[in-house]
Amino acid sequence: MWYSKPTGVGLTLKLLVISWGLVGASVALAASTGMASEHYLVVDGTQLAQYWRSTKPLVPKLSANLWRQNPSGCAAVSLRIEADGTAHQVQILKSIWTTMMPIYKQMLDTRILNTVHHERFAPGPKNPQRMPVYSYLNVAWLRFSVFSSHPSKVATKQAGQVEKKLQSLCDVPDFVARVARATDTPLHTGKD
Repeated sequence: MWYSKPTGVGLTLKLLVISWGLVGASVALAASTGMASEHYLVVDGTQLAQYWRSTKPLVPKLSANLWRQNPSGCAAVSLRIEADGTAHQVQILKSIWTTMMPIYKQMLDTRILNTVHHERFAPGPKNPQRMPVYSYLNVAWLRFSVFSSHPSKVATKQAGQVEKKLQSLCDVPDFVARVARATDTPLHTGKD
């Protein structure tokens, strides 16, 4: 009985055949699931709601331990929204949080990533054809103590102003230019 051990060339050839088979399977899967092509509209975060809007408020669920840290701050979250309204390639571009231990900041970033990843988006007024979009969301979080279950209009207005200031800290004004440089491609900015 002869036993032949696969040589490097034979093994490489077999792996090459297997990998080509997997590529073919993933192409067939992409065709059958309606996945978008590699062409995406790159949109600045301030314009995202014109193309895709969240179907519900993006409020991450916090553990009691994280809640006790009174987190306030913001996070800029990049994402690719597919034609079916699902979010992919969700990443924190930058985040700024109140003083707390780094582990809590990481936990908060992770909660925000999970919330955005599981969100579904509906097409906005400039996107009736449901074109895939690459953009970013600016998620601001303001936690403060209130001595009443019904804060006054003045307190609510002040909180809104503070939240806008927090959001401005996480703006990425050159987002479209960064993407263009990273991909070495001139991109349509989504501005008319």
